[in-house]
Amino acid sequence: MAKKEKKKYTSIGGQALMEGIMMRGPHKTVMCVRRADGSLQLEDVKQSKTTVWNKIPIIRGVVAFVQSMTMGTRTLMRSADIAIEDEMAAEGAKVPDYTEAAPEAAPEAAAEGEAAAEAAVCECVNNNENAEVCCGNDVPAEENAESAAETVKEAPQPAPEKPAEKPAKLTRKEKKQAKLDAKLAAIREKEAAKEAARKAKADAKEAAIRAKEDAKIEKVAARNPKKAEKLRKQADKRAEKRAAKRSGAESAESDNGFLLFCSTLLGFGLAILLFIFLPTWLVDGMINWLFPQILPEDTVQRIVENSTVWRPIFEGIVKLAIFIVYFALCSMMKEIKRLFQYHGAEHKTIFCYEAGEELTVENVRKYKRFHPRCGTSFLILMMLVGIAAGVAAKAVLPQQIADSRLWYPLIKLALIPLIMGVGYELLKFAGKHDNIVTRIISAPGIWMQRITTKEPTDDQIECAIAALKPVIPENGEDMA
Repeated sequence: MAKKEKKKYTSIGGQALMEGIMMRGPHKTVMCVRRADGSLQLEDVKQSKTTVWNKIPIIRGVVAFVQSMTMGTRTLMRSADIAIEDEMAAEGAKVPDYTEAAPEAAPEAAAEGEAAAEAAVCECVNNNENAEVCCGNDVPAEENAESAAETVKEAPQPAPEKPAEKPAKLTRKEKKQAKLDAKLAAIREKEAAKEAARKAKADAKEAAIRAKEDAKIEKVAARNPKKAEKLRKQADKRAEKRAAKRSGAESAESDNGFLLFCSTLLGFGLAILLFIFLPTWLVDGMINWLFPQILPEDTVQRIVENSTVWRPIFEGIVKLAIFIVYFALCSMMKEIKRLFQYHGAEHKTIFCYEAGEELTVENVRKYKRFHPRCGTSFLILMMLVGIAAGVAAKAVLPQQIADSRLWYPLIKLALIPLIMGVGYELLKFAGKHDNIVTRIISAPGIWMQRITTKEPTDDQIECAIAALKPVIPENGEDMA
């Protein structure tokens, strides 16, 4: 009987973006975005350096979270920039050209020409002495009539001069759009000039570094050619690393560092408010106001006495409820729904790669969109670990601090790095093994992914494949 082949698991991960996907491999990170014209735009993303902290259990979870948040926010903002560029270009294409003359004047010009010709006939007949009538009346003298007719035929009939048509007056909306287009063009021109200057400076710096290295290698070559060849290869590798670093910096050039910092800080602040302080305040309100209104006094007293165990659990349930309701409401928005579709495409593509199948739309389509090693699962695990940490903190802290509305939330805030580290280790373990224990660990996150992932379209799967292929290492070192 043939031995069943062991399933492989990759370390490659990704993130859904605005109309795109970012994939992160062991040595390279790439983002792929679908442009408004249907084309795919791929960009290299600057990758965080691997340090000794990335290898220490628990601590590496905190480091990985911060790195993922920074890179994820940067790429998400970059994808939003691309979407805005496409939207602006589409709006600019709808603005009509107001410099062309209006064609409606042609029939009026023809009518004026006929009137002028008739006036010329009248003038010619009136100038004839023997004419008895003017144009529009009956028969003049025979000879003079013939002469008048010939004169009219020979007389030039110039087209009437028509005043130049004025361009149509712009509406307020059209003026605003034209002003916006001009401002956008000026910004792009300025950015292009800055980019050219930055590139020239970087090239000059690289040339100076390489010239200095080559001079040292030439001195060594005179004494030891083999050592010089080895040094030359090392210099080439360093040059490649510097080039890769510059390439990563170029892809993030449009990002505003201060805006990125503020966005990340605001996100952390909102998360702390929603998932640390708000649950504590809500539970306090229930104990001090709601329960005394609906429960007997002795029951309320027992709840207060046993709060060491049940309160952290109840706060955890409130956190989970806020988390689920928040994402459920977000999923109703059209833009967020598409983001969740790209999330599903990312998971399906990684599953297909782990199965060793060729990365085609047909192959990717048949896989599940729920992956155990997902950011959603990590957040759920953090909440569950946080409940256990809250119970432990309540048990060991002095009663005065444990019951404080200020100090207890601050203690929980200080425990976040530990909770983060433990959650990361559990997620990493669940992502590399498939057994009853890991299925139990992954179950809450998998369930939550029914909200945070949606079935993708073929073009979204195509985008995920395009993002994944460049980050796959040739030697398969990402597989375990």
